[in-house]
Amino acid sequence: MQDTQNMAKYESMFTMRNFLVLSLALNLSLITRVFFDGEKHGLYLSVENQKQRGPSFAADKEAHATQKTLLSLSSSGQEGMEKVINLDHGDPTMYEKYWMMMGERTTVVIPGWHSMSYFSDIKNLCWFLEPDFAKQVIRLHKAVGNAVTEGRHIVVGTGSSQLILAVLFALSPKDGSEPMSVVSTAPFYSSYPMMSNYLKSGLYNWAGDARSFNKEGPYIEFVTSPNNPDGFVRHSMVNRTGGILVHDLAYYWPQYTPIPSPAEHDLSLFTVSKATGHAGTRIGWALVKDAEVAKKMIKFIELNTIGVSRDSQLRAAKILEVLTNTTEKHGSSDSGESFFEISYHLMAERWRLLRAAVNNGRMFSLPDFAPGFCHFLQQETRPQPAFAWLKCEDDAVEDCESFLRGHKILTRGGRHFGVSPKYVRISMLDRDINFNLFLKRLPKIHIFTITNFLIVSLALNLSLVMRVYLNREKHGQPKVEDVEGPATQRTLLSVSSSSGEEDIGKVINLNHGDPTMYKKYWMMMGDKTTVVIPGWHSMSYFSDVKNLCWFLEPQLAMQIIRLHKAVGNAVTEGRHIVIGTGSSKLIMAALFALSTADGSAPMSVVSTAPFYSSYPVMSTYLKSGLFNWAGDARSFNKEGPYIQSSAVNRTGGMLVHDLAYYWPQYTPISSPADHDLSLFTFSKANGHAGTRIGWALVKDEEVAKRMIKFIELNTIGVSRDSQLRAAKILEVMTNTSVDSSGESFFDISYHLMAERWRLLRAAVNNCRRFSLPEFAPGFCNFFQKETMPQPAFAWLKCEDDAVEDCESFLRRQNILTRGGSKLGVSTKYVRLSMVDKDINFSLFLKRLSKLQ
Repeated sequence: MQDTQNMAKYESMFTMRNFLVLSLALNLSLITRVFFDGEKHGLYLSVENQKQRGPSFAADKEAHATQKTLLSLSSSGQEGMEKVINLDHGDPTMYEKYWMMMGERTTVVIPGWHSMSYFSDIKNLCWFLEPDFAKQVIRLHKAVGNAVTEGRHIVVGTGSSQLILAVLFALSPKDGSEPMSVVSTAPFYSSYPMMSNYLKSGLYNWAGDARSFNKEGPYIEFVTSPNNPDGFVRHSMVNRTGGILVHDLAYYWPQYTPIPSPAEHDLSLFTVSKATGHAGTRIGWALVKDAEVAKKMIKFIELNTIGVSRDSQLRAAKILEVLTNTTEKHGSSDSGESFFEISYHLMAERWRLLRAAVNNGRMFSLPDFAPGFCHFLQQETRPQPAFAWLKCEDDAVEDCESFLRGHKILTRGGRHFGVSPKYVRISMLDRDINFNLFLKRLPKIHIFTITNFLIVSLALNLSLVMRVYLNREKHGQPKVEDVEGPATQRTLLSVSSSSGEEDIGKVINLNHGDPTMYKKYWMMMGDKTTVVIPGWHSMSYFSDVKNLCWFLEPQLAMQIIRLHKAVGNAVTEGRHIVIGTGSSKLIMAALFALSTADGSAPMSVVSTAPFYSSYPVMSTYLKSGLFNWAGDARSFNKEGPYIQSSAVNRTGGMLVHDLAYYWPQYTPISSPADHDLSLFTFSKANGHAGTRIGWALVKDEEVAKRMIKFIELNTIGVSRDSQLRAAKILEVMTNTSVDSSGESFFDISYHLMAERWRLLRAAVNNCRRFSLPEFAPGFCNFFQKETMPQPAFAWLKCEDDAVEDCESFLRRQNILTRGGSKLGVSTKYVRLSMVDKDINFSLFLKRLSKLQ
């Protein structure tokens, strides 16, 4: 028995280096020399040939999943021992079966004319937070008993990743002499370092393990509890005052850990993906005690994505409603559908099976957890984390991630979490087929005994040594690779105060570009654009793992191509489609992708004045070391490379074409845009601002990859719910564009814009205090006739010499606009929206005519 136990310690050592070590007793002098050479030259050879990794920027693996990991999924149709099992990421597809069981109760139906505005609740501090979603968040926390919501502001985000970035922005001093230190106790969430560093922000910077942190000055400490990756309950570990704590409670739910009491912190983060399994919905929320911190987080999200998908919030509200309903029945005779009860037992069974598989041998170990009383389940329970923190106990295995990769099991190694590579993190939330195959494969790693190895090593000893020497001679020393917000808060408040007022007393907000004018058209289309999303659809993070942009829904990609072909406004052949949460996200992604990571100075960003008012803010608000706003393209004369949205009179720049308004209702379509990088947005194409969808057409694959990486780090993809809705809207748009039914979106919208511009010009000409630009007509290939530009914004100038600031002058008339100084020109100019709802536009015309 003792011999069997001793032999079992040496299971599954597949590398040449392992074979050489085992055969040391058989050929000591020769193998010592070979092994010494292998160590000297950094050789680490494997029977499973290690694939060389492609180029990537720093710590690629820190993000949710690398492209390599994603591609491994696409090859997973193989069976048995040949299938690659990807347990690297935390895609919670285990929960799909439960939501299928719930049937239509969690199905959400969104008509084509619903939730079109940017604004969800203008009276709320978080103006893009859907009231029903906020209500369901409060209900759920009360039912589970895991968080105090009283006296807290709810801030919604595109997943908890965006909220983490919003927290860093909100808690860092804008005028600090150096970046704020960001720490967390190792093993920490692997994305914290990358998210803190990838933009080289002057506001904050990763400072490592909280246990060893001793730098003077303020700091931000992330307390992840239960912890990702090891599952333990965590508390602050920095041994001094002066820090600001952020509690990441993504896994503080009863299926993962005992709930002893409601969390009562100043700032707590939660995410729908880990609570319910709906990762594709991309919704997270923060409970924030301090109103000023909440305001800064909201401002970050406004600048980053101009809010959060209203479609996803509506779906999340429905999911949470059903979740809470089943939770409130817990303990009753009809509690058999309780999500948390079913999920608790499912997690318990998975952990039982995993511990049994690990205990079958001595190759691996798992942490032991102390039980605790769970007030929700009203019993003592043990932690059963969403990730298993596995350790390779064999002394011959230094890198557990690489070792398991040799067995076609993909995990995330300890280095990414700030600890030894002896550890790996393994997802416990994957589908049954993958988890069961993992359990089946894990014991088979233990099948080889020392006798097997000695026999094999004796037979292969000579050939292995020759291969090592030949490889060194042939290749030399090998390299070993580690593995514009729509409105300010003041503007929003002014809108909320105007609802009860009439005519001259009403505040007319034409400052933002909320395209609610189009709502009537989509109401006219009825059920044609209604989208129905069952509760178990689109739960995974991944839309298409074979696509470079792995979070792009294939149906949306197809409809984008169809629409551009029908309208003739952009070349899509030879372009990668990169999807984003609105064009704001894509602008930031383009800046990141085109900037040089190792540049000695930030890349200059320019545009011709008057420019989009958000360009300067988006280029500077994070004090990035990668890019910086450099002003008007006409006067730009700085040497070196630069990023531009308009022509500069010299070479060396990279052009980004923002084509948000290159649609036939706004301007003649003379030819398809054929640029290296073009940006489009759903909101301006068809009026669905609340869906928060934009796309880029990118010629260069490396630029596309970096844009995708940026979005991955920011929001781990884009709402799949919004993409499904967008695909349906674009399908109808394209269908009406190619038929002769009289329902053509572009035809109707063109005439609507033409009428609005006719009325505005008449009002301005009658007043004579203002002027508008004159446009030259052009031939529109879409309409097959000459048309006049009729922009989505009017560029109004105050001609009265006594008026220096047109924005202030109009504000006194209760008309809110955006002044020229924000767009890089004289304050004599204002920008005002031409796409607001009829009631506001008509009242504006009426009031303007009175300004004689």
